[in-house]
Amino acid sequence: MDRLAWLIIAQNPALGAFMSQIRHGDRLARETAISEAYLLGSAAIIPLGETLGGEDPAAAKAAQYALEAAVHHASRPGAPAEVEAATNALLTLTDRKYPWKVRSTALHLLGLVGGRTAVPTLERLLADTEVREDARMALERIPHRAAEAALRRAAATAPADFRAALQQSLRQKRSSPRTVGTTR
Repeated sequence: MDRLAWLIIAQNPALGAFMSQIRHGDRLARETAISEAYLLGSAAIIPLGETLGGEDPAAAKAAQYALEAAVHHASRPGAPAEVEAATNALLTLTDRKYPWKVRSTALHLLGLVGGRTAVPTLERLLADTEVREDARMALERIPHRAAEAALRRAAATAPADFRAALQQSLRQKRSSPRTVGTTR
């Protein structure tokens, strides 16, 4: 676990106990921790991401479920400060120092909770062949014009093997129930 995760845990004893359950607990302890992940909020995101990238498969799976629960809770209506904190923590997890699984999961969740502030980082990640598909899908899901503009800029300069995917994302962003034929 890196220094940032340890610092976050050191400042929050409840988070330390929670992470101990995720990393070292038995099945019941992990299930309990997952069900209570939302109580810790965005402070748990980076330590959970670190555990997700670890070598213990049971701890990694528990960390992924808890991470998803914490992010989904943070993205609830009426909690803009939590959305911002979750977005910032997830953006931290997109750094190249983290394994692909952590980066991919963070990008997926950014597509659900991220907004305009996530777009510049996501746009830069379109050039990273390891996670460019994940970044593209996150931008496709973010309902902001800045996300569409980032996809448009990337499509203009992308290599041929990735350009078609970017163009598909642009078509998807312009789609509506009416244009796909689900309403009259």
